[in-house]
Amino acid sequence: MKFIGSKMINGASIFKALLKNNLVRPIELQNYDDFHKFLAIILSTNKIEKVFVNLEIPISNSIEKLAEIDVKELAILIKPSGFYNTKAKKLNDLAKAIIKDFSSFDEFMQNADFEWFLKIKGVGFDTALMLNNFLLKKPSLVINANAKKLLNILDFTFESYEEASEILSEGLDDEYFYKALNTDNLADIYMSFSASIDNLMQDHYKNKDFDELGKKVLKELR
Repeated sequence: MKFIGSKMINGASIFKALLKNNLVRPIELQNYDDFHKFLAIILSTNKIEKVFVNLEIPISNSIEKLAEIDVKELAILIKPSGFYNTKAKKLNDLAKAIIKDFSSFDEFMQNADFEWFLKIKGVGFDTALMLNNFLLKKPSLVINANAKKLLNILDFTFESYEEASEILSEGLDDEYFYKALNTDNLADIYMSFSASIDNLMQDHYKNKDFDELGKKVLKELR
């Protein structure tokens, strides 16, 4: 939290400004079942629907088949996602780890956590956060490049994920957000906030400057 003049800036005030200016972006992952959310987060591509079509018959929503498939064959199937050789190995390794540690995808969904993701080779910190929040629906705030950029623009200083998360998560557990988003789960608020920041920074911040809507949000905060 910080004050600029008489205004207090924290995660809650930022999110309220984004909500006020209709910058809450629908979370596309919410349209998928858990298995397809899992695939979409790992593969991270705007061509995920093409990949889903390719995987429909050989994988057929089975974590067991995903663990058993030849990595070279998997790479060909997920080629539209880009960096497909690396992603194929990551996906296959993760599927094998799920079978080894949880026996089934359902057990994985019930019992996995952020710390478990971090132990898996090839799963980075940001991906682990997304899996924990967007897939398992646990309240861990995704602090990606867009979130860090916004904090820098607002003149916050932070040296770690924990510090950045503390700034942006402050005040989000407020009845206002539960009512505004029609949810009883803090994880949903975190997901929506992350998506809204992405919307602001990707669509309204170009060439190191905000467009008119972005400037309006910034003015309201400052």
